[in-house]
Amino acid sequence: MSDLHGWLAHVPAARWIPLFDTDDTLTVRTHLRGPARDRRILTRAPSFDAAMIDLIETGLQDDTWTGLLYLMGLGDTAQEFTPLYIGKTERRGKTHS
Repeated sequence: MSDLHGWLAHVPAARWIPLFDTDDTLTVRTHLRGPARDRRILTRAPSFDAAMIDLIETGLQDDTWTGLLYLMGLGDTAQEFTPLYIGKTERRGKTHS
């Protein structure tokens, strides 16, 4: 097991959520965008959008929260996961009075 897999297995808030909305054959659904509705783009999974909103809203309530780390890849568990992209967000521009 790699260091990444071991670390992922112990992250309590880790979530395994599909990024894209797919049909029964795992074909990604698309939709049209743009002023002329002439650009076809991939459709995010509703569960992904809901998880992101929940994570961010929860994080913004915590004064020690500095952002989140997100990984896109293949696999349903920490042990099976193959990362394709790793990114991070930072908490910036939010003022609490």
